[in-house]
Amino acid sequence: MLCPEFIQYVTQFDICLLQETHLFPEEHESLIIPEGYEILSWPRRYTELFRKQFGGVAALIKSCLKVKFNKALSSPDIMVLELNDLIVINAYLLPENQTWEPFTDVSPFDCLRELLTALAESDRSVIIMGDLNARTGARGLLPRNSYDLSVSTRGRALLRICSELDLAILNGVDKFKESSKFTSYQPRGMAVVDYAITNVMLVPQITKFEVSDPLLEWADHAPLVLNTTCASVVMDQPAERMSRKRKLELFDSNKDLDVLQKEILDATLSKEARLARLYGRACSQSNPIEVYTAGYHENRPVSGDVAGAGVYWGNNSSRNISCRVPGRQTKYRADLLAIRNALELGPPRATLQIYTCSKQSIRSLYDLAPTLASRSWNAENGDLLRQCADLIKQRQGAIKFIQLRDLSKNKHAEAAYNLARLGADLIAEVDVLSKPLRAENSNNTEMDSLEQDMGAKIEAVMLSDAENPRENTSTIPDSPLASHRDRSKLQAVKAALREKLLGAETEASFWTAAKEIMNGKDSTYPVTADQLKEVFEKRMNPMSPTPQSFDADLLKLNCSLANAIPDRTQDTTPERFFSRPFTVDEVAAAKVRLEERKDSAKGIDRIGYREILEIED
Repeated sequence: MLCPEFIQYVTQFDICLLQETHLFPEEHESLIIPEGYEILSWPRRYTELFRKQFGGVAALIKSCLKVKFNKALSSPDIMVLELNDLIVINAYLLPENQTWEPFTDVSPFDCLRELLTALAESDRSVIIMGDLNARTGARGLLPRNSYDLSVSTRGRALLRICSELDLAILNGVDKFKESSKFTSYQPRGMAVVDYAITNVMLVPQITKFEVSDPLLEWADHAPLVLNTTCASVVMDQPAERMSRKRKLELFDSNKDLDVLQKEILDATLSKEARLARLYGRACSQSNPIEVYTAGYHENRPVSGDVAGAGVYWGNNSSRNISCRVPGRQTKYRADLLAIRNALELGPPRATLQIYTCSKQSIRSLYDLAPTLASRSWNAENGDLLRQCADLIKQRQGAIKFIQLRDLSKNKHAEAAYNLARLGADLIAEVDVLSKPLRAENSNNTEMDSLEQDMGAKIEAVMLSDAENPRENTSTIPDSPLASHRDRSKLQAVKAALREKLLGAETEASFWTAAKEIMNGKDSTYPVTADQLKEVFEKRMNPMSPTPQSFDADLLKLNCSLANAIPDRTQDTTPERFFSRPFTVDEVAAAKVRLEERKDSAKGIDRIGYREILEIED
């Protein structure tokens, strides 16, 4: 950055992407930056101190461009920049024979692949530029020419990604005459390993792409130059933003429906109250007894799906049990059966700590149980959920569910898993659900009223709430300078985002979380609120003067017919659809439909489906 010739060269571009910067964290703040430019740096963070710095990427950007550095989507040696609806990725991938473990726990190539797969689900265009250390020959979605006809292992993987996601490699495309040359000049030979890649639909908006002559006094790679007319990049002064925080006073105390609505919403029980009404309160307390549960599922070539449940109380404990899962052979059902068996075998007055890896089972018995109970457990594995709920009701002692991250990191959890595997191997399928629940607990309801209230009966500790005290499996290594420049906050944000993606229980919820992360940015509007008001006032209000084509007599007739409609009409349907009271079953059926839309946007009253679902039937 101290070389005048280099500064003169890079300042002819709006955005200059740099790879292998060898910068230390925060070192870019001490660099002399050309006037009118800003620098964004994304260096490697090695796990060991005082080692030589390698790799890293940076971007030199004109100050007039509104560019957002999305650190949540970025990963080591991969920088993600957002310019409205355009995503620019600055990437450097180590050669295939070099190791990445000292600075990251995930292969940078895998990170790039996952990033591109996630971005493919969004509506924004993507441009990837950088040193990918992949040789692709002359292959690709678009016809290409290339000085380098070799294809490496990583090159084949890159071509597969481009084919699956409709991405075009621009190097050597006929439209760009000076783009087929070598990009890397090494003592052992020359190759094409630096690329510009974009969506096939964006190629017509790329006006220029070339591989320039190598500047060997500064680098052993040739610069890549790309020009685009993508409208997303042209940044005018941001229009005045419309306020989205306007508060509407919609409640009218003189209207019976408004008053009734407020009373219903105010009467909504809290989560703790709903759980207490379903399960009761704990009336006995003891030193916690730990029990580990696990489910096992396998698809076998001959016998098909098999599943077993295991419960481990301790070495040589008589209560250790393994059994075959009745009914459908699934992992979720096996996990639920293991928890059910632990509840049945546990001392009723003791405090239980139940360890499991199944987040879905904990959510079903803790977060969703009141709602499922109101629907008569009409859900997947409702028979097991009902029995678990009945066993919890009958207990006097409290229960604490604790989610484990990995069975292999805990010997007790691994023992439970081995018991579950043994259960799946049982030939005779024992239907434990057909047996009556433990008779000794049948009078617990009367006993509860005579006992002292010891607090909530059920509690859950999820991995997103707190790190498990039984293990230390953090996948994001702590920085040796974790508190420096709020680095701990950044790590916490990235860990939360990663947990949100990994914790998605369905493919739909995964992509919902991914889109929230990718689209979680401030929007700029091309028109102002005043401009919208001016246009829509003319469109939505009567024209003055009235045009000759307007039929005033027809308007009078329609007004007369409208005024003839009474305020309250008579219900003439044989089933009395519009006049009879709703039944509880109909309310429950309606809430099942709303469950599919619970994340929809709130209406003008700012009441969402989630609030409605929490109202008692």
